[in-house]
Amino acid sequence: MAKSPLFNNWTWKLGMPEPFDKAASTISTAHYSSYCTVATKKATLHAPLLSAVLAYMEMDTTQLQQVLDHEDGRIALEKTDEIGEDGDGGTSRTSDYAGSGYVSQAAEDMERIMAQLAEEAAYASYEQELSEELQAESERIRYGNAHRGVHVNVNRMSYVDPAYMEAYRKVAPPLLLISRRLQKQVSQILKDYK
Repeated sequence: MAKSPLFNNWTWKLGMPEPFDKAASTISTAHYSSYCTVATKKATLHAPLLSAVLAYMEMDTTQLQQVLDHEDGRIALEKTDEIGEDGDGGTSRTSDYAGSGYVSQAAEDMERIMAQLAEEAAYASYEQELSEELQAESERIRYGNAHRGVHVNVNRMSYVDPAYMEAYRKVAPPLLLISRRLQKQVSQILKDYK
């Protein structure tokens, strides 16, 4: 089994996109990767990955089709037996030309770009869902008199820059430790108060 997980643990807890949300189980022992090396062979559906695939499938490909429709004027293929030189021009032939080397890289680049676009679309979709859930939860919370006349607004970024994520990773450990201590103290105070 891999030592580095492909996906963070919290991503496995997200709800499945339609139509997978109606599946009886997200785990299959009948269908799994040929690279599965554990004794009990199984595969698990991953909500963000499925969302990315579904978003990729729904992407607007009309621009690509417009480019393909616009491409005309290519020289028709004509089979010849020899190459001739007339006048000032000339033609040279390399029978063992292997290309410039970008063709294989181009496929990887396109795959990477499409995966990145699909991932961003999936994250934006999940962020919108989460924002709606948080707003609905915020509206259900009873604050008593503490917030009477005060509007509560929850703001979430739809895209988080990787630099912000890295900055958070640097400051999070001590802040989370302090937060846990405060939660324990408040919890104890509330228990004592009852």
